[in-house]
Formats: sequence, structure tokens, C-alpha cells
Amino acid sequence: MIDSFISHLFLHPLPQIRRHAMNEQLPELPLAITGDESALTTLILTYGPHIQKRIQHLIPARFQALLDAEDIMQETYAEVVLDISAFRREMSFEGWMMNIAKHNLMDAIRGLKSIKRGGRSQPKRSGTTRRHSSDDNFGDDFLDLIPGSGTTPSERLARKETRELVDGWLAAIPAGYRNVLILYDIEGNQPEEVAMLLGCSIGAMYMRRSRALRMLRRIAPVPSHLLSEQAEL
Repeated sequence: MIDSFISHLFLHPLPQIRRHAMNEQLPELPLAITGDESALTTLILTYGPHIQKRIQHLIPARFQALLDAEDIMQETYAEVVLDISAFRREMSFEGWMMNIAKHNLMDAIRGLKSIKRGGRSQPKRSGTTRRHSSDDNFGDDFLDLIPGSGTTPSERLARKETRELVDGWLAAIPAGYRNVLILYDIEGNQPEEVAMLLGCSIGAMYMRRSRALRMLRRIAPVPSHLLSEQAEL
């Protein structure tokens, strides 16, 4: 659904509004917040190209061969579509959209740096438990809950219950974000393989993964007592 909407942005362009208008001068904004796709398309077409130019200048030279501003904007547009209903009117729409793009850029660079170091962004681990719940570290907590290979009856039961819990969380997020977690975190594929399977760049894969983990963090806080119980079984 999101991909088809983003494709629609470029197949059916709409008249642009004055880019530097204040929020209260943007009649499209309240309509977009309530789900009007035409209004949201107009806002994205108005601010997107300018933000893309700014983002292009922020990509470090050593990553420019691996990361394109267009990749960053594709992920940014998807986030804008998903999050527009939560937009706060006291913010600048352009500033909000630019902030999303910057976060996507940082997520991509973080992942690409891990490849240059010869490793994965957050490798799968076993037998360890983390007692934190911040968004930045949620990936570790999520990996800790992926069922292990215990063979005792209690371990098999815990593995079944935990896998059902994880599957339920994954089912609650859009397929494009769910797939990156399954391919990268659960199946343990390398970044290049995941990007190829998803049909995107490696940088876009890392952006999508970070977004997916933030989505999970909202619906699955992974309380520390749950992690402790899993460690004790």
C-alpha cells in the first residue's frame, strides 16, 4: 500500500504550494493529517525535492558510492505516510520531514560503517540478556527474545510461547518492515543478501531495519522481567 502510494506521487504530480509557507498557511496540512492522500501528495512533492538536495550534501564522501539521497527520500516518504496522523501542528512540516530524512541518513551510515569494519550492525547472539528498554538498544532486546535451541520440555515450551509472541509483534507491522527483520535478524542473512532479496540498496535496508525496530518498540516494550524469565528457563 505504501509503495503504491509513493509510486503515485511521481506518476500523478499535483500543483505545488509555496514551500516556505507557515503551517497555518498550508490548507493541505490539516487535510493530510486526517488522511487525504491528495493533500499529502502535494506536501511531499513541495518539500521533498528541496530536502533531497540538502540531504545529498550531508552524505559523507566515503559513503556516496554506497548511499544515494533518493534512497533516503524513499524511506522518508514512507515514514511520512505512516506517521502523518501523529504530526504536531506546532512543528514546521518541512522541519519535521527534514528531521525524518536526517535520522534515516544516520541509520544508513551507522549500518554502512559496520560493514566497513567487517561486521554486522547488531549480530545475532545467544545466551545473553540485556536489561534495558531504550529505543537505541531495542534491537538487542528483540534478538534476545528470538527462541534458542534448548531441548528440555520447559525450554521447548518457552521457545514455542516466545516465538508466538515475536510472530505476533512482527505481524503487527507492515510487510516491508517485517521482512527486513526476518531476513536480517531472525534468519541471520548478510546485509548484501538482505538488500538483494528486498530489492533495495544496503543503506535503504539499514534505514528500513531501524524503522522496523522503532515500530516494534511501540508495541512490544520488552519488559526486563520478561527477559529475566527467559534467561532463567
